[in-house]
Formats: sequence, structure tokens, C-alpha cells
Amino acid sequence: MTSGVKDGVEKNPTFAAFIERAGHEYAAHSATPKEYDSFVEQIGRMWAEQPNWSDAELKAIDTPILVAEGDHDEAIKREHTEYIAATIPHAGLLILPDTSHFAFLQDPRQFNFAILHFLGDE
Repeated sequence: MTSGVKDGVEKNPTFAAFIERAGHEYAAHSATPKEYDSFVEQIGRMWAEQPNWSDAELKAIDTPILVAEGDHDEAIKREHTEYIAATIPHAGLLILPDTSHFAFLQDPRQFNFAILHFLGDE
């Protein structure tokens, strides 16, 4: 189900700043440094169409899952995140405080601790 993306996310200043930052990093580190615009176009099409899982497919997931979101995520609707966590059997839900869609950059200590704790390393 692709309905979880907030309308106009591409116009959000935080999201737009990340896309610009990612472009600089792509140019610096990619084997195809001049292809970022093509990459963004392709990933944009993917985001519009995928993932498109049914409830039955979500309910069939039989592996530990942690669904995480920042408490002021500018890209994903909170109700969507909560729905995904509630539909996948035994999934955990983590709302990271004082972060957005980019919690891994905004608070890497908190983000990494949460992931490592989920994986059993903390």
C-alpha cells in the first residue's frame, strides 16, 4: 500500500534539503556521479508504486519487525505507520522523539541505539 506518503512531501523544506544533500553525496561517491537526476526520477516512480502489499501479505510476515518513524516525520503519515505495525504480527512500533524522516541523521545515537536494541546488541 502506497497511501502512506504525505501529499506534497517533495515540497517540504527538510525533505528537499535531504534530496539536495543526497545529490552532493551521490556525486562524490557514486560510480555514476552524473546520473543523480535519473536516480531520483526512478526512485520517485518506485515510491509512487511500491511497496503495494495487501493486508494478507503483511499478515503473512513471520520475522521480527520494528516499524520506526520520527515523531514529526514529514514524509509518512503516522496513521499509516501505526497501521503497518498493527497489521504485521508481532511487529514493534517505535516513534523516535524530536526527529523526522531523517532520524538517522538528526539523532544518530538514539537511532543506532534503537536499532541495536531491536537486534539484541544493546
